[in-house]
Amino acid sequence: KPFTMSWRSQGITGSNNIPLGNRRRFGGEDGSPAVEESYSSGPVEGDSLKRGRSPVRELNPDGTKKRKKRNRWGDATDNKAAGLMNLPTAVLGNMTSEQLDAYTLHLRIEEISQKLRINDVVPADGDRSPSPPPQYDNFGRRVNTREYRYKKRLEEERHKLVEKAMKTIPGYHPPSDYRRPTKTQEKVYVPVNDYPEINFSMIANL
Repeated sequence: KPFTMSWRSQGITGSNNIPLGNRRRFGGEDGSPAVEESYSSGPVEGDSLKRGRSPVRELNPDGTKKRKKRNRWGDATDNKAAGLMNLPTAVLGNMTSEQLDAYTLHLRIEEISQKLRINDVVPADGDRSPSPPPQYDNFGRRVNTREYRYKKRLEEERHKLVEKAMKTIPGYHPPSDYRRPTKTQEKVYVPVNDYPEINFSMIANL
């Protein structure tokens, strides 16, 4: 009876006793699903290098982290106040330059007002200005904190914009929570009659 080589032993041919390599099988001998085996068990050069951008931020020559490039369009999650105003930021209709300026002015006032309401006054890290030297009151508490400085800056900007809007936009009404800043005044007695030889007006201008 002639000898027939089964398909399972075809991995060895003739006097060559070296297997040709693992095959991809469609099913196990016992009916169990076969597991795909790799033809090479050794590491391939370059496998450890990940493609694409590195998740670690690049460093400057002095060792500091590079600042992220700002996106001119911004991120919707960065401006919390804009998402709460429900005002369109894209003008689709035809508007005159005066109407566009008035709408831009109104939009900025509402944005600042919303930031003050939700206490979202501190900008992102890349937009912050250098902090000044700390100042403390008589009780040792810092008075020029980051929140206080940016809140005051927004209030001053809103006051100037409201003053401009009341002059340029007919029938404009400021936001309900807007309060005009009060000026502190104090009367000082000047003894002009007691010391006529002293020019107090020159002293007041110093």
